Amino acid sequence: MYARLDDQSQLDFTGKIVIPKNILFCTAYQLNRNLMLSKKVKIKSRPQLEIANNQVRCSHGVSSGTLNEDQIAFLRSHGLSDNQAKWQLAKAFMMAPLSEMDLHSKIKLAAEKELLREANV
Repeated sequence: MYARLDDQSQLDFTGKIVIPKNILFCTAYQLNRNLMLSKKVKIKSRPQLEIANNQVRCSHGVSSGTLNEDQIAFLRSHGLSDNQAKWQLAKAFMMAPLSEMDLHSKIKLAAEKELLREANV
């Protein structure tokens, strides 16, 4: 799950992967990435793994952070305004999960358009 949070947004994420004893040789991965665009944002992330055998490949991860000031400065040095630089970085963050999906191009374009419409940096 990717989340972009601004203003006084709050996120409470609990994700759980359950692998019963009779399920062998499966792979599961859980990821929660959060982009914080305000110092007032509050995030609680609790990824959980419940694995009843050792014949599986499972992992989980959480990362939360702000826009990188060095990246903003780099984009500004190439002619972008502060807001344009922040927008480009936030857009790249939001597009990352779409690039990992194997979607038909029309579906992918519609999803990208919706993400961009909702984003305000």
